[in-house]
Amino acid sequence: MQQKVFHQPVGLRAVSIESFIDYICASSIATGVIAAAIFGVLGYFARGLKDRYDFRFERRFWKPFASSAPGRCVRTAIVAKEGSAGSLAKVSLTDVQAYSDIISELDVLRIKTVMVTPQQHPTLHQFTESGLICLGGPIANTLSRSLIARFSAQVPVSLELVDKTSPLHGASKAILRYDGQDLSAELEDNYVKTDYALILYTKRIDPDVATSGPVLLAFGLRGMGTQEAVRYVRNNKRRFLDAPGDGLWCLLKFSFSGVDRTTDEVIASGSIQ
Repeated sequence: MQQKVFHQPVGLRAVSIESFIDYICASSIATGVIAAAIFGVLGYFARGLKDRYDFRFERRFWKPFASSAPGRCVRTAIVAKEGSAGSLAKVSLTDVQAYSDIISELDVLRIKTVMVTPQQHPTLHQFTESGLICLGGPIANTLSRSLIARFSAQVPVSLELVDKTSPLHGASKAILRYDGQDLSAELEDNYVKTDYALILYTKRIDPDVATSGPVLLAFGLRGMGTQEAVRYVRNNKRRFLDAPGDGLWCLLKFSFSGVDRTTDEVIASGSIQ
């Protein structure tokens, strides 16, 4: 008994294959468009969540400085050289830039600030409850000098003024001392080649007063060091927040080529108990 064999017309087979290919292509394009739209929306919300998290994290770092301050204003000290009129023009441009970087960040977070000037003759006692952000070295900023003295037992870094005629530290009016080393700034062709900076962050400006506000001290031996110290704080807030005890201190070294920072190094750091 013969079996009948049915052959599909060639034209019909070709149309079916082409239709099938078109269908696959159309489906792939549609799927791609839909997937792109979905991932775009997810990416938008993910960026929004990240921005919101970053915003809240930034506020978590800075808000304690404002929480107990009068009028909820962060009190920030950038003090001109002793005997000057207190104008910002008397402060190095890099110190001013460091100050502006912090103020700009606080403005974005809607945290108000108030500047402390030498005309107010401030003492640390005035900031016990409110806390303080203190920028600039002890030569220009007497509050920095007071903070170094107050935390000398917890921070094994000291600062000493040097003789302006000393050939050993020609670029520095002061040196930082740590572990038997004298650290001084270096100049090359009138540019800062090397600078050192000290950062002190603690939850209580007065360790003996449980209700006292926080303090952030950041300064370099030169203005370049102060600016880079502030940048280091802004980029490493979690390290300071997560420090054990009451806070953290860091001693840093910065190297420069012209006006550009080339390297930075944490020489030493430790918790403040």
